[in-house]
Amino acid sequence: MRIQFLEEVQSSINETAYPLLRENLETYFKYTLSTNEFIAWLALCEEEVIATSGLTFYTVPPTFRNLTGRIGYIMNMYTLPDYRNKGIGTELFKRIAQEAIDLGCKKLSLHATEMGTRLYRKFGFEELNDPELVLIME
Repeated sequence: MRIQFLEEVQSSINETAYPLLRENLETYFKYTLSTNEFIAWLALCEEEVIATSGLTFYTVPPTFRNLTGRIGYIMNMYTLPDYRNKGIGTELFKRIAQEAIDLGCKKLSLHATEMGTRLYRKFGFEELNDPELVLIME
């Protein structure tokens, strides 16, 4: 489902990258799931996975507002098109937020699609006037 999500949200897709992407995703998820650096939830309808969500963790130097420095990053929120707008994403998100609280996270961040922004704002997420700059190296 991660690949389906990427196909939907990325404007350009390198068709030749599929095999390596699959291999790298498999390696990433096997490792991070085993170390609890990534926690995933699946929504099933009968035996079919219809939605996913995930929470990964990273640590930065502590600040006055985040004394542990632990940050949860929400990713892989994806619902198959036929199952959207039925509350599935909301339910998965509630579980992510509760897990983060239970694990002592003081900050959650994410990158939202236009479609997902409404859901996240409902839970109190807001855009910060953060002058973060990013360099994508290819």
